[in-house]
Amino acid sequence: GCEMNTRFKTLFENAIDPLAWAESQGLSVKVKDGLVICTKNINLSAHDLDKIPVQFGDMPTKDFIIHTNKLTSLKGCPKKVKEFDASWNDLASLEGGPEEVNDDFNINSNNNLGSLLEGPRVVKKDYHANFCGLTSLDGAPDLVGRNVYIRNNNLTNLKDIHKKFKAIKGEIFIGGNQIKSNIMGLLLIEGLTKISA
Repeated sequence: GCEMNTRFKTLFENAIDPLAWAESQGLSVKVKDGLVICTKNINLSAHDLDKIPVQFGDMPTKDFIIHTNKLTSLKGCPKKVKEFDASWNDLASLEGGPEEVNDDFNINSNNNLGSLLEGPRVVKKDYHANFCGLTSLDGAPDLVGRNVYIRNNNLTNLKDIHKKFKAIKGEIFIGGNQIKSNIMGLLLIEGLTKISA
């Protein structure tokens, strides 16, 4: 009994009040069913965050900007957003991030990412993953509505790229990688208009 009370007390003391946390970050929000709901764009850039301790609800017509922090995880991010920018963090994975992005998706300069697993399935405009330490394109979105930027990573081949990026309605920028093989799959990506360095 006493051990259970101690664990409950510790959990309770460490619990975050979503409304209080959001207000401490300068956000005007509501909380509904435990989700932080915002009717305006969210900009938490350069807030020295190492995590997002609350869960945001979907924001398909609003931007969610969290660049230039110390985030290692995207846990807490909305599942649907307009624009998403988590560049210049310390992400080790895209788990917990958005599934659908109705504008640009930017994860540039997350140097230890390695792959795109758990990333969004649909990005309706540009997809930015430059300087992410990518060794694999596993987890790439099925559809990118405009351009894909995967420059300056650690990619050495593009094996099955057409099965990872199924449709790109613009250009793909791949310069700064040491790609040695499997480039023909680029020709099989639906809608791809140009391959650039």
